Amino acid sequence: MHWGERRAVMREDDRSFLYGDGLFETVRVEGGKVRRLEAHRERLRRSAAELGFGVRGIDEACDLLGRPPGQDGLWRVTVSRQDTSIAFGGSGQVCGRWRPGHLARPAPQLKTFQGFYLPDDRLAEHKTTSWIRSVELRRRACQAGADDGVGISRCGLVGEASAANIFVQLDQGWVTPEVRGILPGVTRGALLRHARQVGFELDEAKVTVEDLRRARAIALTSAGIGVLGAASVDGRGLELERVANLKALLEGCL
Repeated sequence: MHWGERRAVMREDDRSFLYGDGLFETVRVEGGKVRRLEAHRERLRRSAAELGFGVRGIDEACDLLGRPPGQDGLWRVTVSRQDTSIAFGGSGQVCGRWRPGHLARPAPQLKTFQGFYLPDDRLAEHKTTSWIRSVELRRRACQAGADDGVGISRCGLVGEASAANIFVQLDQGWVTPEVRGILPGVTRGALLRHARQVGFELDEAKVTVEDLRRARAIALTSAGIGVLGAASVDGRGLELERVANLKALLEGCL
């Protein structure tokens, strides 16, 4: 199913299109209600403040996030930078795209790629329209016969998948990489907060490629997929049934 209805169209001379100088949020809509709307708005405002985006366009984007055009689906809102002091200064334009329905996705096969995670890349902690590294990570995974890639640093640290945070089940419980050069996912944050509230074994810490090799289960999380168990990593099978407790934890989140 493809992205359908649009509200406004980003101009071809806009900085978001030309340079990836824009921010976006994708929210899950169920029964006409946006899941974790305030958390998405908060992340958008935080990124806008740190990257110098104007308040007006961000306010408009936050308002549009709360007004999806359908009952069930994914609603993406993009805002471009507006700055007349630079070349192709941008319009500050805000636009939305709607994809109806929620696709049931099979458990993905994952493949690791060294060099696709840069722990010191602070820009990766913001959801910008500059998305080529993630696109290339997934493309290379598909070329290798897998469904998605996991970025690994040169020193063996685990980052994230192409468009999802990663959770790994080890002997001591579930763990997810700390926010350092990865996107602080809204679903990821909800799981961590709820785990602390109910005493669920879920920690935020460094995860290594050696951890992936001994993991019993791996899950991907995002607003679009919720919690999705992985079938394998680098050809090694994983225990999908172990992801059920992480899915139950997400269902218990407000």
